[in-house]
Amino acid sequence: MGYDDALASYDKALALAPDMAQAWNGRANVFHKLNRFAEAVECYEKLLEVAPDFNFVKGKLLHAKMLCCDWRDFDQLTASIDSDIQAGRPSAEPFGYQAIAHSAQRFKSCAETYAADKYPRSQNPLWRGELAKMTRKSPS
Repeated sequence: MGYDDALASYDKALALAPDMAQAWNGRANVFHKLNRFAEAVECYEKLLEVAPDFNFVKGKLLHAKMLCCDWRDFDQLTASIDSDIQAGRPSAEPFGYQAIAHSAQRFKSCAETYAADKYPRSQNPLWRGELAKMTRKSPS
């Protein structure tokens, strides 16, 4: 399946359910991969409209806007992202956020929020090898 097929599939999904957040996100991501950033911006804006709390959409929107030199609402969007980052909300991915981060601490918070969302901690260790055995031994 190529990008054109993916776009056609997203268009069909959106014809059936115009507020389907995942379809807007997927469509935007395809346009981003194709370097059609203005079209990605339109899709991310629509996604933000239908699902304002969609994880990382504000950062994706800002990044796409920066790539096509669309500076409309730049200050408002960056302020909103900063506010979200400060509150621990998943608003931007760290690599995109580093361009606008006002401090190392906020950048760190962004990275921690991203990592927690994408790679949640497991309740059980994934590996119980020699190191685990060594840490359980009592000193002689």
